[in-house]
Amino acid sequence: MTRLLGWLLACGGMLAVVLAGPATAQTVSTEHYRFLPKLSVLNQHGGFGGFDVDHRVMGTFDFEVEIGPTDVWPTEYVAKFSDVNAWASHPILAYVLPLNQTLNLEGLVGRKVPVRAPIDIYRFDGTTGDGSSVELYAAQIGPWLHLKATTTAPPNSADFFEYELKAVARRTPFADFDGNSSVDNADLATWASRFGLKASAGDPLAHGDANGDGVTDGADFLAWQRQAGEVVPTAESLDALVTAALATANGASQSSMAAVPEPATLSLLGVALIAAFRLRPRSLSDR
Repeated sequence: MTRLLGWLLACGGMLAVVLAGPATAQTVSTEHYRFLPKLSVLNQHGGFGGFDVDHRVMGTFDFEVEIGPTDVWPTEYVAKFSDVNAWASHPILAYVLPLNQTLNLEGLVGRKVPVRAPIDIYRFDGTTGDGSSVELYAAQIGPWLHLKATTTAPPNSADFFEYELKAVARRTPFADFDGNSSVDNADLATWASRFGLKASAGDPLAHGDANGDGVTDGADFLAWQRQAGEVVPTAESLDALVTAALATANGASQSSMAAVPEPATLSLLGVALIAAFRLRPRSLSDR
């Protein structure tokens, strides 16, 4: 009798979903990120002159994840970029490339790749304003977002630039004020020297503004206190982690259900996780 009652309740719930009509997508999360210039490069190459230059990427953006209609199975997760205020700076000349325009970030659509790993990976594709195709992978690894993207010029085109992005962003707030890849006493000194002052919109971290609200205050100290001892992972360790995770996906497009990973792949993934999240031991002088 109990089993029958449970079956009837389940059927009733399914019927209610059907009668309610198709469900709309819902936003699951919106995270705010800031690029780490030391680990973020946009390579520009091509053209008749054989251009090949690395630009440093800086700025901020939002990363939104939506869950697809609840009446669709398996559930689909869709990601997108929004409020992109980021640019790539030429190493010598006084000009920058607007990242949103160069890669059409806000115009791309990303779908979650089914991998057997404790990280979320999204594959984006789309086109830029000049017709170049864009392929981008974004991996959420704890507070970090690892980005890799390439553009391909339209077929039969000439004198087109192509771009390759390799970047790491950190969820804000972030308290590495001096940019030395660790949150330590030097960052506290930077915060103390700027306490109560307005921060530069162009480089708020250098002014002790962890959350980017334009002023160095107690909220920024709280961010430092919570993150003290944190070390930025290397780009190589994040690359290894994402590569190992993608190797567990079934199929070259990484768009179908994940296969059971080989033992060697699992071992590589474990090593990469340890490397990505290793923390520097904190000495008494750091306390």
